[in-house]
Amino acid sequence: GTQKSHCGCESMSATKEDSNSMVDEEAASGLVDSGSVSSGKSSKIASICPRSYVLRRRLTYAGVMALFMLAALLVTVDQGARQSDLMNGLSSEGKIVGGSETGPLTVTTWNIAAINNNPFEYWITYDEDPRYEELMVGVQFFLEEPGKNDVAVMDVFSPQKFEELKTLMTEVGWPDVSDYWEAELKHRTIVSEFMKDPLLGSKRLISMPDRVTNTINVVDSDEPVCRPTVI
Repeated sequence: GTQKSHCGCESMSATKEDSNSMVDEEAASGLVDSGSVSSGKSSKIASICPRSYVLRRRLTYAGVMALFMLAALLVTVDQGARQSDLMNGLSSEGKIVGGSETGPLTVTTWNIAAINNNPFEYWITYDEDPRYEELMVGVQFFLEEPGKNDVAVMDVFSPQKFEELKTLMTEVGWPDVSDYWEAELKHRTIVSEFMKDPLLGSKRLISMPDRVTNTINVVDSDEPVCRPTVI
């Protein structure tokens, strides 16, 4: 009986040592507060910050994302308020009818991405020559309402010009596109079916040739050499 009781005590002592060892390991990893270890207890400590490193990292990420979302919300609300104030100062025709308390409202725009030399892509104010505005208004009206002037492509780019282009393409080893010209291009109207074709626009088949051919930089001159373009 004494031997059995002695073995039971040794078993309880071993279990206690194992438990203390686990507590020591948890304290070393930061999962258990050192105060509770010193008192021999592994009770939970009431704290706002979780003891788990993974949970703390997740909470940190969530807090950062919440701050970003809050900042974006504040910027959106501010921009909406400014736009509302601007629209309140415009008439139904889009003209400014009022101003701020200190004076009239002056609005200007600046396109900082003008990498093309296409004169019809950017509209400026040029009071020195009224013909400029007449030209721009005329081009815009033609593209919006071409009417009877919306002729076939082959009436502008004639079959003779296509044959010249085909010869040049053959000389540099480009494939023959006669089938596509005959079936897809030459019968299209120049504005509604060619200039306004979204597929041609997305492939840059009109704007890119214009960008590389409308002006040519030369070595002995500060001004480029201009030439006709596809536009």
